[in-house]
Amino acid sequence: MNKIGIIINPKKPQARGTLRKLVNYLNKRRKSIILEKISARLVQRPRLGVKDNRAYQRCDLIIALGGDGTLLRAVRMLKGKEIPILGVNLGGLGFLTEVTLGELYKTLSDVLADRYRLEKRIGLEATLYRGRKRIATSTALNDCVITKGVLSRLIRLDAFIGKEYLTTYAADGLIISTSTGSTAHSLSAGGPIVHPGIPVIILTPICPHTLTNRPLIISGEEEIRIRIASSHPDVALTLDGQEVIKLKERDVIRIRKAPSKIGLIVPKRKSYYQVLRKKLKWGGITPLSSK
Repeated sequence: MNKIGIIINPKKPQARGTLRKLVNYLNKRRKSIILEKISARLVQRPRLGVKDNRAYQRCDLIIALGGDGTLLRAVRMLKGKEIPILGVNLGGLGFLTEVTLGELYKTLSDVLADRYRLEKRIGLEATLYRGRKRIATSTALNDCVITKGVLSRLIRLDAFIGKEYLTTYAADGLIISTSTGSTAHSLSAGGPIVHPGIPVIILTPICPHTLTNRPLIISGEEEIRIRIASSHPDVALTLDGQEVIKLKERDVIRIRKAPSKIGLIVPKRKSYYQVLRKKLKWGGITPLSSK
């Protein structure tokens, strides 16, 4: 791995010091580094700043320094390129950024020596149709969320799985998430936690009017079709909390598994269940001996 792209959240308190130390570490190992312009200015290395984010799509490794939002931004910048991403948490909850700042250099040393575990996660591809016209296509790692604005009136969403009608949701919105995104917005709306290695799609209604409309897990090979069935003036599709597309009555959103997977580097010394226990603060009770 010779060409390394670094994406950082410059608003984090330790961003400047962390980035400067990391750049020095990689320079000593004669690695080619690229940064966003704002990050290059932050550490007074303007030559490393790139004008076009497409430069990241030619890297061998991406390091995302920040939180889950920073990693999701990195995924969007790669636009489907299967480049390994190392997510480093600079504070906060961070389910995707599993590596702590204290673990960064040990983990990075293993990665550069080709000693690492790569998990390939499915993403979602959402395409918006207005009549017969295709308006937009975009991808998400965590979720595609259809929500209403500030008006309290419910929205109605006709949902189809493949060619079969499922139901009409009367709710504040609907979250369509991957198993990776099951610990994000879906979890806060009462959705299940699903191991990220299971390639499924989860439909989680937000405050449904009919209480029997519960979260539903379907195969990742299915296509979901959502039709906006109400004339609510302020409905939008949000992808990974990063991109917002305004919707109109009778718009149709087709959501399916993205054509390429996202490769996340995870520490060999951690399991997913360890991450759950730590992030969700489970435990406190010592398990009984198995003997």
